[in-house]
Amino acid sequence: MKWRFVRFALVGGTCYCAGILFLYLGTEKLGLHYLVSMAIALVLVNILGWLLNRTWTFSPSGSSPLLEFSRYFLANISGFFLTMLFMGILVSWLGVNYLLASALIAAVMMFVNFFVHRHWSFAGRR
Repeated sequence: MKWRFVRFALVGGTCYCAGILFLYLGTEKLGLHYLVSMAIALVLVNILGWLLNRTWTFSPSGSSPLLEFSRYFLANISGFFLTMLFMGILVSWLGVNYLLASALIAAVMMFVNFFVHRHWSFAGRR
């Protein structure tokens, strides 16, 4: 389990870096509102995350890839709404820089996401 979490953290770190890049480019270079940039970034990195987690972190569960992806995406949609809510609170209400807010949220969500994905998204017929 320890190495699985390490792999999950590495995949998450890769996705986080890609997400920060998309968030920054969308907000600073394309002039999008930070929440729009965050939404786009989350969709893109969730696709990348499923591919990496399925092939390296958890391995295929024996369930159909469509079922795994559906579970993964549903879990991440829930996380997406929590992330967006906390981004709005931290940035708009508390005045935290959007990049720092994103880092704080990502750190907390990593533990939540590992548990959910390990026990539900990729918990098919092993």
